[in-house]
Amino acid sequence: MSDYVRSYEQLDALVDPVHFDEISLQNDAEQLAELIYAYADEAEINIEELATEGFLRRLDFACAHRWGLVIELLIDTLTKAKLEGKSELKLEDFAEQFALRTGTTKQYSPFTEPDYVEAFDTKRMLKLSD
Repeated sequence: MSDYVRSYEQLDALVDPVHFDEISLQNDAEQLAELIYAYADEAEINIEELATEGFLRRLDFACAHRWGLVIELLIDTLTKAKLEGKSELKLEDFAEQFALRTGTTKQYSPFTEPDYVEAFDTKRMLKLSD
């Protein structure tokens, strides 16, 4: 996308490119948890039960270690929950949004599979999310 933007002088002048490093849970777990709480608090939806190390690992993995994909999935999941009048998110809510984004089933996702690291290839998931 950056090549496209740079090919148009006027468009390029309007954009300040931002680069995010991949998520490293070893270094970024606290930031990821804070991000989830910030969005959930804004939507007034409880995410307390999901804010575990295991969930953070699944979310990070499902989004191919990309901050932007985490934010998009989080916003989509919270938006749908808010529209449905939910006051709390469940793992199934993320599985459903993951399925909608990737064309998979919600029964087979990094949020539902016990051995999700073995069952999924993050590079393929990244392509599915595009």
